[in-house]
Amino acid sequence: MLTKKERENIEEIVEQVGAFLLKLWQEAKDGRLLRVKRKEDGSPVTEADEKANEILLSFLKKNFPDEPVLSEEGGDERIKQLDNLRDKYWWLVDPLDGTKNFIRGEDCFAVFLARCFESKPQYGVLYFPALKKLVWGEKGVGGFLNRKPLLLSTISSLASARIQTRSFSKAPFLENKTASLKKAVHSGDAFLKLFEGEIEGVILERKICLWDIAAPAAILHSCGGAITDKEGKELLFSHLNPFFDGILIASNGSIHKELIEELKALRL
Repeated sequence: MLTKKERENIEEIVEQVGAFLLKLWQEAKDGRLLRVKRKEDGSPVTEADEKANEILLSFLKKNFPDEPVLSEEGGDERIKQLDNLRDKYWWLVDPLDGTKNFIRGEDCFAVFLARCFESKPQYGVLYFPALKKLVWGEKGVGGFLNRKPLLLSTISSLASARIQTRSFSKAPFLENKTASLKKAVHSGDAFLKLFEGEIEGVILERKICLWDIAAPAAILHSCGGAITDKEGKELLFSHLNPFFDGILIASNGSIHKELIEELKALRL
C-alpha cells in the first residue's frame, strides 16, 4: 500500500502534467499548430503525449526506483528486463488518454496512472484537466472523486440500469433489457460517468490496451465496483502482453452478475 505522502506526491505530479496538457490543448484551440505524428499502428501521437510521458517516467523513476514502468508511449528499460511479476510492483501509464479527443479540441482527455502488484492493479488515478475531475482509488483505502469519497450508483436491477458501450457489436440485443443503452464517445469518458454514478455499466469490445483499463480497474476494486471479461473472470495484467482482446464489462458491482448472465445468453 502507498503511504499518504506518496499518494499526495502522485496526485501533485498528475495535476502538473494535466496543467501542461491543458495549456497545449487551449493553445491548439486558439490556433497553435499541434505537432502530430503517426505510430506504427496508425494511431496519432502528439508532442503533448511525449512530454507528459517524459515527466511521468522521470517522476516514477525517482520516487519508485525499484518499480518498472510500462507506458503507451514507451516505458523504461527495466520493464524489458523483467522476466516475471512474482513479488513485483510495477506501473502502467497512459500519459494522454484520449489523444484523438485532445487533437479535436474536445475536453474528455486524461492522465491515467496505475500501480500493479504482480498481475493485479492495486492503485489507480485518473485526471481529466479540462473537466477538473480527479479520481483515484487504492485497495484497502477506498475510492475518491475530487478528494471526496467516490459513490457508485446503487441501482441493482439491469432493467433500471444505464449502460454505455463502445465497439460492442451485440449492443442492440440489450436495448430492451436496460433503461438506457448508449454508445460511449470514449472509454475514458464512460469510466468517468461510471465513477460519477451517472451510469451503472460499461461494455467494451475490441483490442484494449492495458494502460487504458488498469487505473479504472484499481479504482473499481477499491469502491465495490466490478470489472471482468464476459465470463465474469477477473482481469489479469501482464507486462509481456499489454492488450486485452475480447469483451470487457465494468459496473457498479450491483448489476454485474445479471449483466454477465445476459451476455452469456447471447452466446458471444
